[in-house]
Amino acid sequence: MSDMGVDNTVLSVEKRWARVAPWLASLRITALYAVVLVSLEVVLAQLGSQKRDAVVSQMSTNLHNLSHGHFSTLIGSAFVSDGGDIVAWLPGLVCLLALAELLWRSEGLLIAFAIGHIGATLLVAVWLTFAVLVGWLPISIAHATDVGVSYGAVSVLGALTASIPSRWRTAWIGWWLGIAVTVASSADFTAIGHVLALLLGIGLSYRLRSIVSWTPLHVA
Repeated sequence: MSDMGVDNTVLSVEKRWARVAPWLASLRITALYAVVLVSLEVVLAQLGSQKRDAVVSQMSTNLHNLSHGHFSTLIGSAFVSDGGDIVAWLPGLVCLLALAELLWRSEGLLIAFAIGHIGATLLVAVWLTFAVLVGWLPISIAHATDVGVSYGAVSVLGALTASIPSRWRTAWIGWWLGIAVTVASSADFTAIGHVLALLLGIGLSYRLRSIVSWTPLHVA
């Protein structure tokens, strides 16, 4: 290969990197979160099932931990997997968070995720406390495991509502609410948490920056 050919190749790579670099820089929260999730999952996998269960229990936002003042679990639980295959759900999560971060920047993504994760968790805790006090649920529910990224992710999904073109927005809301309510009606308390997280996200969506006019560039 001639020197001119090498120079052209280098210039081509540099131009492509110049186009990609700003996008990567704008996705720093998404990238950092993904790296932390994978790193912690690897560490927990090395501990063995018994020690892993102990860590998950300590990080769980259940009534037992919250009633004992372990409010750090409201943050820590967002970084611990509930035991599902991370390879199966991480790519989808990264795509969702990346889209949100491009739309709202890092601050908007953090707000949407935190409101869903922390807000839904606290609302579920209030509901469970009431249900236990009136005898609808057994006291053992206080030790149930509740960790993972899903409340925050569902909130981010709901927060995309205002960015959906108005002609599709009603169908978008109806579709996701229908799925959420259907799941919640036949599942445990965490499903109720997902419905609450979705509603919190939808409510927040109109306070966040939205794409008013979708163009082929936005859709691509």
